[in-house]
Amino acid sequence: SEIKLNYQAGLEYKQQALDMYKRIYEDRPHPDTARALFDVGWTYSYARLGNYAKSLNYFSDTLEMYKRIYRDPHRDTARSLLEIGRVYERMDRVGEGVDFKLLALNMYKRINPAPNPDTANALLEVAWGYWNKNSDEEHLTEKSLEYFKKATAMYEYIHNKGDHPDTANAYLGLGWGYWNNGNTIEGIRYKQKAVEMYKRIHGDHPHLDTARALLDLGWAYERTGNAKDSLIALKKAAKMYIKLYGVHHPN
Repeated sequence: SEIKLNYQAGLEYKQQALDMYKRIYEDRPHPDTARALFDVGWTYSYARLGNYAKSLNYFSDTLEMYKRIYRDPHRDTARSLLEIGRVYERMDRVGEGVDFKLLALNMYKRINPAPNPDTANALLEVAWGYWNKNSDEEHLTEKSLEYFKKATAMYEYIHNKGDHPDTANAYLGLGWGYWNNGNTIEGIRYKQKAVEMYKRIHGDHPHLDTARALLDLGWAYERTGNAKDSLIALKKAAKMYIKLYGVHHPN
């Protein structure tokens, strides 16, 4: 497709930048080279190219270079650990993914022990990792819920319990955490809280976050046998997706 071709062209320019940094700094580790390695790895993973093996190689090279540059814990090193965890999950190597996310989380905590967005995001990533790892094992679903709760509490603290997309996203995750632990009432309650917060943030303007949250809520209602509320939420989601993308779109 045209979009994929654009990403491919972008990747070529990023690769050229990386090659130039390597010629400039040769074998010496340098933040410019590390950032370029990260950028190429990110493009392979996220930009509709889906070459996770190559992405993992570039992120691993990034991590090794940051370790040589920064002897102490550093945000760039932690971010590389987190991205490696994400790629492992996309490769269905979820156990390794969780391990790297935990390493990132622990490093963020060492860098800044106080509540902060980096740590909150890493907590949420670990929660999703446990959720994906094996959602039908009780001890893992409990771990997932534990980390969803920690992430949500930290986001609420950071944003003074005010409306923020990160908090709304955490509510959605917490809803899934409760759902997988068999507490469908709390699961739906937090999905509702997410929808309500997104609506306050974005108002009457159609937004992908609101549409996804409505879709999530509609699915939850349907699974609990509440066909009426499910239909209402799904219709609202469908109308919003049509406004965002038009009729002919996968969503």
